[in-house]
Amino acid sequence: MEQLKRLRTERNLSQTKLAQLADLNPATVNQIERGAREASTATLRKLADALNVSLAELLGDDSPKAQASLSHEDEEQRRLHYLRAWRMHVDQVADRWRGKLKQHNRTSSELQWEIEGPPVESRMPLAYGWASEVSAMADDLTQSILETLQEAISRSTLQERREALEILGALRRLGDIEDEIAQRMHREVLGLIKAQHRTRNEEPETGELERARERAAQRNQLLNAVEAALAA
Repeated sequence: MEQLKRLRTERNLSQTKLAQLADLNPATVNQIERGAREASTATLRKLADALNVSLAELLGDDSPKAQASLSHEDEEQRRLHYLRAWRMHVDQVADRWRGKLKQHNRTSSELQWEIEGPPVESRMPLAYGWASEVSAMADDLTQSILETLQEAISRSTLQERREALEILGALRRLGDIEDEIAQRMHREVLGLIKAQHRTRNEEPETGELERARERAAQRNQLLNAVEAALAA
């Protein structure tokens, strides 16, 4: 997260000092800056408070032009900047997930080595753990953003409604990647389990994938409701 690093270094804060101010583990700050870990909304708010900036500035465009214009914007423009910052953040999270999924993809020979090598039990929590983490982050982002969008609906300005619809589109794209990750993890673990039970007529549990899809379906219902309200 380049914006976090920029704001921290501008204030001559070490990662350890920022972590102390935000009541976070220094390793957490390091991982968020490197893009190795997604920050929950609560963590982002802690970091913004510690840096004495708005959440929009922490999430937003770090170009000099965008930052210079903040102090000259009227209230409506500030709200639009906040909505755009959320959309940019969702797109960045989606890009990171897509990149990690690409890195995670394995060739058939590598997968065969895994089947014949390390025990499957040692790999299952890692595979399913990532899918669960992605699902939880999607829930957190959706809840936080929908709270913001409720304000956009109540104000009813055309630009804000358009920007809100863009955010809904970004959340739907994020959901598509989440589903791709869940399916990939499921297929991988399914293949490993079947390889370990070739002599049995057992079907591995599919509950994790089904739960992820149920949560995604619930989020889509919320997105549909907000989209309908924005279009009204």
